[in-house]
Amino acid sequence: MNAVKEAQRATQMAMSARRSVQTARAAARLNRLIVKMVVRATALLVKGLTALLGISGSVIVVLCIVMASAAVISSPFGIFVSGENTDADVKPLTRIVQEIEDEFAARLVDIQQSAGNVDRVEYHYPGSADNTRIDNWMDIIAVFAVKTVTDAENGMDVATLDATRIGIIRSVFWDMNSLESRVETIEHKETVTVEHEDRSTSEETITRYERILHITVTSHTAEQQADIYRFTNEQMELMKEMLSEEFRPLMFAILGKDADIA
Repeated sequence: MNAVKEAQRATQMAMSARRSVQTARAAARLNRLIVKMVVRATALLVKGLTALLGISGSVIVVLCIVMASAAVISSPFGIFVSGENTDADVKPLTRIVQEIEDEFAARLVDIQQSAGNVDRVEYHYPGSADNTRIDNWMDIIAVFAVKTVTDAENGMDVATLDATRIGIIRSVFWDMNSLESRVETIEHKETVTVEHEDRSTSEETITRYERILHITVTSHTAEQQADIYRFTNEQMELMKEMLSEEFRPLMFAILGKDADIA
């Protein structure tokens, strides 16, 4: 028993270490984006500003770092640092996800209650290999982040998840997860043996009706929703980058999901 416990503890430590490495790599990827932007900004500004304003190159580099960091935070990638904001009017993404999942469950209950008495409920998940619900939360967050930041008229950052942004997340969720229902009535005819008062018997056919509630949950991928929202090529590239393998650990982290289980 001690050996089994030690083996389990070692396995858990290995899994934890693996997740830490994956998250570190994703964070490094985010840092590389900042560095890349710093390099580009510095190359463009150092020469011109030094000659024009007499500012030293080192001061300009610092300014570029600040500007580039701010640019990343105000980009769709700002969602990865949304958990750092602990103001009273903002919520962590994990809590937002749970609240919307509760709303989803409540709608399913409403559908069943509205259907009245049924004999059974059948769920249908188009696109699912084993007919189980598709978890498309990573796609939802990527679409939300790109759509919100790059909105030509009402663009805003996603580093602060306040009531306005939560409303957009909710809207994107329902755009990407639709519910449809219908009640099917099936007629069953059965032959039964009926005993009469004189103890004679006869075969009679009776009809029984079965009511089945069908609930269909259609979940869109990020690519499907991007087509519906008419994303530009630039928006598509940003979305694909956020959903890339390198950023997957950060996605799992902000959603509070275990990467190994997923």
